[in-house]
Amino acid sequence: MISLPFRIARQAKTLTPLRIAFGSQECGALPTVMTGAGASLPNLSFTFMKDGRLRAMAERDYEELRVAAFYRSAKSKALLAGSVIEAVVLDLLIAKGVAFDELKGLAAHALYERAKHEELLAGRQLSAAHATRDTRNFVHPAVEYREGDLTAEQADLALSLMRAILAELGFAPAP
Repeated sequence: MISLPFRIARQAKTLTPLRIAFGSQECGALPTVMTGAGASLPNLSFTFMKDGRLRAMAERDYEELRVAAFYRSAKSKALLAGSVIEAVVLDLLIAKGVAFDELKGLAAHALYERAKHEELLAGRQLSAAHATRDTRNFVHPAVEYREGDLTAEQADLALSLMRAILAELGFAPAP
């Protein structure tokens, strides 16, 4: 089932809160209650991505991430930030000539290690990618039950890491 903010975003794009979340010029700045890493996400172009399907996924997930950030949905932010990173890394690997069949069964950890092997991720980028992988595991109820709720700060960290990785790869402004 799709959560309420995403249904609203799809069905009623004219709602003021969503125009604010999407950075509409006519709405001005975000309210002062919206602070932190996810308060306002800039429009990003994913035209650097070569694979059209992966680009569409990254664009969709980033758009949903902007809505989740506006509504301060911690779990959604963490999951979607990791998804955007994974789509970008997968696209970079395929563009480098790695066959999709070699990548399709890899978990996030193995995908990032392959990107390191192909010299696409290194140092801080790799560490940040691994950190987002851990927060994405909260999609599983058993993980959340065992480890407790995902905090807003942890979700904001995943979001900041996504922005930092994209910036270090040269694809987005730094957070």
